[in-house]
Amino acid sequence: MSLLGCDGFNSNELACDDFKTGSFIYKTSYDGVDYESTVVRSDELEIETFEGVADTSTVRWVSDCEYIVTHINAKTNADRRPAVMRILRTEGQTFTFEYKPYVDAPQTVRGTATKLD
Repeated sequence: MSLLGCDGFNSNELACDDFKTGSFIYKTSYDGVDYESTVVRSDELEIETFEGVADTSTVRWVSDCEYIVTHINAKTNADRRPAVMRILRTEGQTFTFEYKPYVDAPQTVRGTATKLD
């Protein structure tokens, strides 16, 4: 069973492998504010740049379309908690995702990401 629950999407129908590595633009909206960051992801690491600040995290895929991101140089207790990322839909160079800022968080945030390479 998925860490985030079942919402009717079948990961066998998604092209998640196309998005496991590469460079991406992530876009989310939270509390009415739009956010954008760039992410460069390899098999085991990702570097996210948000508002000019780069942050490196480990990446661990737990299923074809779900992975856990853990900050390497976390400065706060909140940042030390792993985030759960789940790809919900794929279309061309874009995927829709949701994430929980930590594994047992009550809220989820949705967004889109576009592969640059």
